[in-house]
Amino acid sequence: MKSINLRILVVCVLTLAFESLVLAGGPVKLRYKFEKGQNLKYGMVMDQAMEVTTDAAPGVAQKIKMRMDVGMYQKVIAVEKAAAVLEVGFTKFDAMMEMGGNKMPIPGSEGFKKMRMSMRMTELGKMDEPKIINAAELDQTVKQMAEQMKKSISQNSLIFPEKPIPIGGSWDMDTEIPANLPGASELKMKFKSKYKLLGFAKCKGGQCAKIQAKVTVSLHGKAESSGVPTQADMDGSGEGVNLFDVKRGIMVKSDAKMTIAGDVTATTQDQKVSSKIKMDIDLKMDLK
Repeated sequence: MKSINLRILVVCVLTLAFESLVLAGGPVKLRYKFEKGQNLKYGMVMDQAMEVTTDAAPGVAQKIKMRMDVGMYQKVIAVEKAAAVLEVGFTKFDAMMEMGGNKMPIPGSEGFKKMRMSMRMTELGKMDEPKIINAAELDQTVKQMAEQMKKSISQNSLIFPEKPIPIGGSWDMDTEIPANLPGASELKMKFKSKYKLLGFAKCKGGQCAKIQAKVTVSLHGKAESSGVPTQADMDGSGEGVNLFDVKRGIMVKSDAKMTIAGDVTATTQDQKVSSKIKMDIDLKMDLK
């Protein structure tokens, strides 16, 4: 009985020591943790406002608003050494756009709710090996959207450093994802991110690391694969905060805002059409 009580005491002391270390701001090793069968559910809302002016219609600004209200799940289907195989899908996918005062569903959004994907994720947050599990069940529009998602999925997570991070410590990450511009699919958007551990805060279910993200994005280059030469010159920046449950190893909350602006010029039949584009994006994600 004494040995059992001693073990309980040791566990309690270690737990308190861990919590004290977190609160005191000692270096913390940030790692995602996986348990087979774990099924996390998130809600995500993204608002995007875009304004486009073109020299084909001087003085006329086309304004487009988009809103995505999405329910997602992330299920651990297998656990490997320092990694896991995940299944990701949607429980809700409402996507609307507003243009010229008219509201309409974004084409293909309703079918996107059916899509299920698997991928491998390491404890540092690196993602690879994305696969569409049920491609045969999807219509062509949804398949194309899912294929675009596959190309960028490996760059969409917060990747932690190998070393423990103290309060005030930071790390950098550079990534590229397809731009998905019509006629310029080969162009890449380059992201430079700087993350900083601001401190710790109580959050849903535990003690969370508060991680600031500052991001710059650039898109510069010429694409010709579609037969319509397209030159893109766009830049942007953004900032956000992530709350990560250190003990459970899961993301709890993310808020981010970003603005991207610049020029896109397409040449058709020796005629250039230049457009100025500005996008404001507001993204919120919460663990349910």
